[in-house]
Amino acid sequence: MAEGLVWLPDAMAGPTPVSALIHAATMVTAGVYLLARSSPLLVGEPAVASVIVFVGTLTALYGAFCALGQWDIKRIVAYTTISTLGYMMVALGVGAYGAALALLLAHAFYKALLFLTSGSVIHALGGVQDVRRMGGLRKRLPVTHLHGLVGALAMGGAPLLSGFWAKEAILTASLASPQGGVLLYIMVLFTALVTAFYSARWYVLVFGGTYRGSAPVHEPPALMRWPNHLLALGALLMGYLALPQPLPNGLASFLAGTLAPLEFSEPSLALEWSLIALSALVALVGLYAGYRFFQRPTLPEDYRDLEEIAEQGFYINQFYDAAFSRPLQVLASRLLAGDRALLGGYIAYGRTMIWAGWWLARTQSGFLRLYAVAFFLGVVLLLWWGLLR
Repeated sequence: MAEGLVWLPDAMAGPTPVSALIHAATMVTAGVYLLARSSPLLVGEPAVASVIVFVGTLTALYGAFCALGQWDIKRIVAYTTISTLGYMMVALGVGAYGAALALLLAHAFYKALLFLTSGSVIHALGGVQDVRRMGGLRKRLPVTHLHGLVGALAMGGAPLLSGFWAKEAILTASLASPQGGVLLYIMVLFTALVTAFYSARWYVLVFGGTYRGSAPVHEPPALMRWPNHLLALGALLMGYLALPQPLPNGLASFLAGTLAPLEFSEPSLALEWSLIALSALVALVGLYAGYRFFQRPTLPEDYRDLEEIAEQGFYINQFYDAAFSRPLQVLASRLLAGDRALLGGYIAYGRTMIWAGWWLARTQSGFLRLYAVAFFLGVVLLLWWGLLR
């Protein structure tokens, strides 16, 4: 794939712990955290908020569908980060700044868990990263399997896990906010369905079915397992820091006075818990449908076509390369050639002046008689030129 707009999945060539840090602690944190901290500037700016919501929704959908076509175990998880970033941006756009940071916190645990679990699988298979050469690792890697199961369920929004509570708050805000509405709620809920679907895909391709590889399999050492134990615990429990009303929301209390207040009234308890039940149902349907769908020996032709397009990132990189990168490269090369020609002219002029100065300096001999003769000859030439006129 050409280098271009979507750089994050292409950065997965590095070590797995580095990937986990990029997705869980640095790259995601920076933009979302700074926007949340700048929330007082966003209040009362509906145009800016609408742009954030629009970009966030497209990003969430794009990342979700791209994840359905990837085959590298880490690249699948990388595209899920793009989708979750879109979720967070939707929350920021609708004014649910606390919900955005709640998902940021939950995402840090389950996404780091998924990456380090992927690293454990790669280590166990001797460097294999293609999920088409995996499968059937549930019994061969029982401890790593539990880590992957917790991470996939949390990412898919399974009820009572950390990802569920954070995403539920964003779904509720997308319906209740002035920048949201029914259409936005349906789009975000559909993204949640696709999220659960691709979470099940990752799990089934890695741990479900039968083993499709040839490399010997061994459980990673305790040094690699213990960090995953702690991350799995966070993926299970971190969502309980931000529970819906009337349950306690410790994160909101902690952030009080730091973030701008909500610009909309929270829905009634009946409506909010109805939306919670709906989001739980959607997550369970998506997880179950994905689990059953990807266990098929042969997938439908329509899905395989979608998978092929999604593997290429819907050709966004190719479009960006053709529409922007190459024209700008041509323009830059022309400007460079012109700059070199102009600079070369200045350099030639400067060298000429240096040469002329060097020869003029040779005339400064210091002999007074030579200066007098030169002065006399100059006067004669001037008089002769004047008489000829």
